Amino acid sequence: ALNTAIWGANALAPLYALFVCFLGSIIPCYFAMYASRQIKNKTSIFLHSNFFQKYAIKGANLGKNNSRNAYFKLATFVSVPLPLTGVWSASIISGFAGLNLLHSFLTISAGAFVSAAAITLLCCLFNNSISAILIISLIIIIVYMLLDLILSYFNLRKKSGKLS
Repeated sequence: ALNTAIWGANALAPLYALFVCFLGSIIPCYFAMYASRQIKNKTSIFLHSNFFQKYAIKGANLGKNNSRNAYFKLATFVSVPLPLTGVWSASIISGFAGLNLLHSFLTISAGAFVSAAAITLLCCLFNNSISAILIISLIIIIVYMLLDLILSYFNLRKKSGKLS
């Protein structure tokens, strides 16, 4: 919507495009979370195998034991501007994990705003060059993964008591 070569005089201003993209992505968020939660509740009656119960209980307890970390990871999952890491996917994950709807909606909205702002900024800086935007997005993802790995290492060392 920012590219004047495609849209001509109908191209949107960057802030207006940011606002429209953000609102357009979060409108179905609550409904997707609610629907996935209902699907989980209705279908879990039929799934009674030991394999499913073992891993479903671990997945359900993930949000309860360490909810702050789960919501942070949900927000960062949405903030990565790549396909299948958006509001719909995070809403379905949140619904199936049984996370709080309001907290999930707020964290998904924060991630959606960061993603929309990043894409708008990259489109303005690189004049809609898809290859430059993709390369920078991948660099940001690699940096995030390295930081997450380092923080996980220090948290593991701290829990084991080897870090002073």
